[in-house]
Amino acid sequence: MRFGRLGLRFSIVLAAALAVCSMTFPFEAVSKAPPTVVLDPGHFNRDLDGKITKDGAHAVWRGRTVWEGEVTLAVSEFLRAELESRGIKVFATRTKKSPYWPINSHGYDQKLANVGRAEFANEHNADLFIRIHFDASNDPKASGFAVYFNDQSDYGKDGAIEKESKAWAKAVSEGLDEAWPLENLGVKRFNRTIYGFKYAKTPSILIEGGFMTNEDDLSVIMDISKQKLLARLIADAIMKRLEAFE
Repeated sequence: MRFGRLGLRFSIVLAAALAVCSMTFPFEAVSKAPPTVVLDPGHFNRDLDGKITKDGAHAVWRGRTVWEGEVTLAVSEFLRAELESRGIKVFATRTKKSPYWPINSHGYDQKLANVGRAEFANEHNADLFIRIHFDASNDPKASGFAVYFNDQSDYGKDGAIEKESKAWAKAVSEGLDEAWPLENLGVKRFNRTIYGFKYAKTPSILIEGGFMTNEDDLSVIMDISKQKLLARLIADAIMKRLEAFE
C-alpha cells in the first residue's frame, strides 16, 4: 500500500500523544469552566457604623410588616440552589449568613450601595448579573411583573452589554410567562439612572417579581411554594438560553 507505512507511523504517534494527554490533562482540567451568575437580592444595607437600613417596598402580611429585602433574599437563596444544582457557579451580594450588604459610608447612601453591588459582580467576572426586586405603587391596583435590562453601562463596546442584557431579559420574561401567576408587563428599560446597571461591566437584568402593594400580588409573593416556583422558572430560562449557545 502506497501510504501504509506513513499511516502506521501516524497512528503510533497519534496514539502516543493521546495517551500522554489523557495522563497529563484529565477531562475536568480541559473542559470549559461553568458560567458564573451573580445574584443581587435587593435592599437591606449596613453602613460603617453598623446601622441597618431596611428600605424598599414593604407591606403588612398576617399582622406584621414584611420588607422587600426579606423576600428578595428568600428568592435569591432558592435561585442559588436551583442554579448550582445545574452546574452554574453562583455568587450573591447577600446570603442568609450575611443578610446585609455592607456600604462604605457613615449613614445610608443609595448610590454607594448600588455601585458596590455592581462592582461585586465585576469582581466575580459574572457572565450574568441578576438583580431581584419586588415593586410598589401608590395605586393599590398596580399589578404584575417586569424584567428590566441594562442599557446604562459605562463599559463595553458598540452597545454589547445592552444588547446581551436585553436578550437575557427577554429570555427570562418569556420563561416567567410560562407559569408565574401574575401579568407580564414586559421587558423594560428604566427612565432614571440605575447605578447597579451603570457601573456593571457585565450583562445585567433586574426582575420586579410583583407588587407588594397589591393584595393579590402579595399573596403570591409571600407563598413559599411560589417563591420556589419563581426561582425555578428563572433558572429554567437561564439554562434554556445557555443551551442555545451550545
